[in-house]
Amino acid sequence: MTKKKINFEDAIGYLLFRAHRVMANKLFQNLKERGFEITPEQWMLLVHLWQKDGLNQNEIAQSCAKDKTTITRAIDNLEKMGMVKRVKDKVDGRVNNIFLTEKAKEMQEQVIPAIENTLEQAQKGIGLYDMEITKDTLRKIYQNLSPYEGEE
Repeated sequence: MTKKKINFEDAIGYLLFRAHRVMANKLFQNLKERGFEITPEQWMLLVHLWQKDGLNQNEIAQSCAKDKTTITRAIDNLEKMGMVKRVKDKVDGRVNNIFLTEKAKEMQEQVIPAIENTLEQAQKGIGLYDMEITKDTLRKIYQNLSPYEGEE
């Protein structure tokens, strides 16, 4: 019985990693060119709060698919930048809810062009049908492997 050789450079995980890395770097560059010194991880956290302000750290970690340590560090840095504030939960004092400051709320409209520009650059030459198939496939991969059952 012969073992099947795996071409790691053609493996879905490797391709996803490379695409994620260059897209995150391009987003950081596009944000920096517009005067925003936030990392892609900080941006991702802000996006979730722009959609639903007041999430707790655990909810943010799950929605960003990041570990709690990474999220805590991002929140610490965003707090130092005056972008978010921690507020003790009224029901469970052990839990911190994270809220956007006015500075972060105002920034939302200003970063949209950088995000749109990054998406345009990433999707150049990719048809709408291919993009929908790709998104659907990525959602399925996430669902298959996510520790957060049933979440997207």
